[in-house]
Amino acid sequence: MRANVDVVQAAASANKEKLEKQLQISTQVFNDCRMNFAQFERAYREQTERLRAEVHLKVSADFSEEIMRLEAIIDRFNMPFMDTTQGIIEYKRALAEFTDKCVSSDLEARCTGGLMSRIWNLENDMFLSCVRFCFNGDGSGL
Repeated sequence: MRANVDVVQAAASANKEKLEKQLQISTQVFNDCRMNFAQFERAYREQTERLRAEVHLKVSADFSEEIMRLEAIIDRFNMPFMDTTQGIIEYKRALAEFTDKCVSSDLEARCTGGLMSRIWNLENDMFLSCVRFCFNGDGSGL
């Protein structure tokens, strides 16, 4: 009977050691994942802030250039001017609509091309960073 108890205790002790080792490994993997995720989060925030600043700078610069071209845009406006109260009101409304349409479409065209390719590049960079954080480099998961 004592031998059976000793065998059971030895098996339980071996199983306990095995489970403790698995817990240690799992805890290490969890801590590594947590560290990697925190690093990814920081990189994501930095990229987002950098992109936000880049977009703001690009839109501001393009908007400033469009304002500098306002005279050329107004020169393209081709509506006869009538020197009556209603004619002036209609002329001002049409000029404002034309100017808004031109500035909006030109600004959109200028911003969209450069910014979209930059955003796609940053998205790809973030995806690759995520893949690096999720895999050990050899394709085997954590």
